[in-house]
Amino acid sequence: MSFIETIKEEFLETLKLYLEIIKKPYLILVGIFYVLKDLFYEFPKSFFVKKSASLKVALDRKASQALAISEAATIPGTFTGVALFKSFGADDYSASVIGGAVGNYIFGAVSCWLSFILLTRTEEEYHIGSAMVDAYKVIRDCFPAVLALYVTDAPILSLMIFLGIERNIAVGLNLALGLAVFTGIAKHSASSRINIKEQKKIIDK
Repeated sequence: MSFIETIKEEFLETLKLYLEIIKKPYLILVGIFYVLKDLFYEFPKSFFVKKSASLKVALDRKASQALAISEAATIPGTFTGVALFKSFGADDYSASVIGGAVGNYIFGAVSCWLSFILLTRTEEEYHIGSAMVDAYKVIRDCFPAVLALYVTDAPILSLMIFLGIERNIAVGLNLALGLAVFTGIAKHSASSRINIKEQKKIIDK
């Protein structure tokens, strides 16, 4: 397969995911629900149940953990991006908007990729190569959502303030909204990629 064909296939895979979400917006809410379920039910339960009911349950849980870690990593990532851009001579606005966004995405993407790979090393049936590819696909799928959230961030915040919402509350609501949308899309992507991988394994057997 040529490089152009590979890029085309990658694009179509991600496009298919977003078309599905556009047709069924509730999938974002489903994704958020399963992240919360994995973090606050499946994860604590794993301390008392040594072996998961299935590979899928274990991978879903660890995907949610990786997403939570990546969200936490975006905080220092944003500050690091701002500081680096300022050190290169960027003005305050460019450093905070562009530098913060770049640092946010890089820290989030790298931490998600690494944490998912490391968290799944206890699953003998799930090879490290599969973990690397699946984590990459989730990051790839999330990139358009990240761009859309960055582009719409200022307009949505301005609209909230225009509607009379106090600025600090508007900032908090805007952040929570962006986080919820991103988490829902990321979880839907993770579940889709892991399901595809497990179905292939079942067929192979």
